[in-house]
Amino acid sequence: MRRFPLICGIILSFVIASAHAEALLSGVSGPLAAGFLTSGTWGFGFTVGDQDLSLTSLGVYDDFGDGINTAHPVGIWDTTGSLLGAVTVPAGTLGTLRGLFRYAELPDPVTLNAGQTYILGAGYGPTFETILAAFPPDTPMPTYSSAVVSGNMQRNDTPGFSFPSVVQIPGAIIGPNAIFAVPEPTVWSLSMAFGACLLWISWSRRRCRSHDATSNN
Repeated sequence: MRRFPLICGIILSFVIASAHAEALLSGVSGPLAAGFLTSGTWGFGFTVGDQDLSLTSLGVYDDFGDGINTAHPVGIWDTTGSLLGAVTVPAGTLGTLRGLFRYAELPDPVTLNAGQTYILGAGYGPTFETILAAFPPDTPMPTYSSAVVSGNMQRNDTPGFSFPSVVQIPGAIIGPNAIFAVPEPTVWSLSMAFGACLLWISWSRRRCRSHDATSNN
């Protein structure tokens, strides 16, 4: 019975460790078109795969990792234009640097439902900021997380920060990005793990009784 805490610990750790943080755009490789944006909201659409995702942070591209020129609002919308969550990534190096992007945490995680399409966008201006643009087949697409399917480039030329409703060609403005996690284990999955522990206890006790009976004989 001494092995019970170890066995159950392994089972529960496996369930809980299934949640991990990952970037929506997990890699950028050239040659891509580099440019500057000074106005409007730019980004891209994507579709969630077969598992819900939980957005925790939104960010913007920092080309040299030495800070962004100005603060940028970054948001996530559904296809109807409803803003589901937004942050402002501060200027300079105050945002958290991860890879080629600087991030700010969302006040509350935003759940993205499996099979649904969403639009990620960042507001630019009045100070210029460097971005990359992917225009397949002329330039390669960035590497998306395997948890999503890439969509189209989207924009809104209106100054300020607004829903990027104009859908362009397949591609992406590599400006905004997001960090997500697979949601924490559900009550069902934890119950299954607990049930496995109980089954192990029952089996172990029966085995011990059988061993004691054999020894007594």
